[in-house]
Amino acid sequence: MESRAPLMLLFRIGEGRYAVRCTRVECVLSRPRLHQLLGPPGAVVGSFPYRDALTPVIDVCKLFLGAPCPDRISSRIVVVRASERVVGLLVERATDTRALPGETLAPGARSDAIVTGIVDEGGELQQIVDVDALVARGFAS
Repeated sequence: MESRAPLMLLFRIGEGRYAVRCTRVECVLSRPRLHQLLGPPGAVVGSFPYRDALTPVIDVCKLFLGAPCPDRISSRIVVVRASERVVGLLVERATDTRALPGETLAPGARSDAIVTGIVDEGGELQQIVDVDALVARGFAS
């Protein structure tokens, strides 16, 4: 029996191409109005109500590039399940899902690495992101 390639949600951060497993994604939302937090930790830029709870949002552009996510029509909040919490990830161009076969571990990958694999998709590299590591870094940075 042939194993199926995992379904991934694709997005961009600057010029980088990234993907997260769809099994970790609850939904993708247009950018809601965020409530500002007093002294938020790390790359957390605010929160918004989601399913009767205030959900923190990590600006992944700020985390990876040090600059806020551009306010574009294609910028989205990807609501993910990370460990024991639900978190929003503010990313660019989260507009596509597809199966990505041939996941290859990144050279020298560590257990705490955010990028845990790379897929060469016709010359375009998709970096596979570990949701738990990303969220932990987002709250700590």
